[in-house]
Amino acid sequence: MNTGERDSEMVWVNGKTGPSAVAMISGLAQGLTLGVGCFETMCVDHCRLFRFSNHYERLLRGAGKVGVTLPLVGDLRQAILELIEINGYQTSSCRVRVSCYLDDDSTITVIATSKMPVRESTSATVLSPYRVNEYSALVGVKSSSYAMNFIALREAKQLGADEALMLNTSGELCEGATSNLFLVKDGVVLTPHLESGCLPGIAREAVIELCGELDIPCCERSLNLAELHDCDEAFLTSSVRRIHPITSFEGNSIVNSAEGTVAELQSAYEAKVYGSE
Repeated sequence: MNTGERDSEMVWVNGKTGPSAVAMISGLAQGLTLGVGCFETMCVDHCRLFRFSNHYERLLRGAGKVGVTLPLVGDLRQAILELIEINGYQTSSCRVRVSCYLDDDSTITVIATSKMPVRESTSATVLSPYRVNEYSALVGVKSSSYAMNFIALREAKQLGADEALMLNTSGELCEGATSNLFLVKDGVVLTPHLESGCLPGIAREAVIELCGELDIPCCERSLNLAELHDCDEAFLTSSVRRIHPITSFEGNSIVNSAEGTVAELQSAYEAKVYGSE
């Protein structure tokens, strides 16, 4: 979305709806000056919110950590649906971002919608030089302090990739800059455990549940770079990406079979999970 399209969209700020271009936030708010806040990015299709209750629960945990308050779950959902209608997305797909920023003793809550980004059907990935701190106070929080992820992704794109994979400070595989990471080896789905410092992704959780329903072995554990190089298949997950096969890492090809585990999960995800709400 270009600047003109973005500015023409309406946004919701603390119960009031107005043009994005004139939405006002205090220049002294800690959410702006210090990045004290949290956010969620949700995928919406024909007014169906992908796992909204899961997003709200994670946002609530993050809010408690950074010290902001949220609208009640029903009020927030209604505000999102009303904004979707105002911006004309009720019969299409869109991305919704809910951000909560600290402003002294109060909270600024902003809801914004945008067109779904156009992506390639697969991902080329590189290793970021930046590491996730698994001991950080923000582990598990989708924090507004997102600069490291932004820089990692920008540098990956400069190298011709569309996602940066990151290790934690212990040298374990952790996550993508904007996604969770899964490997497949000998029919077993593997993903870094939450102790690695990775975000407890909503799509990640859905994939783990799907593996159980499809009787696909799935294990959350410590993973290393050698296992990424040696895997049979690999994929990324996020609410916006859904299940996104990785076809290369650092220029080395990863083959995802059209009849493999990733394809099976993709089909099940689209049929069951995405249309569940």
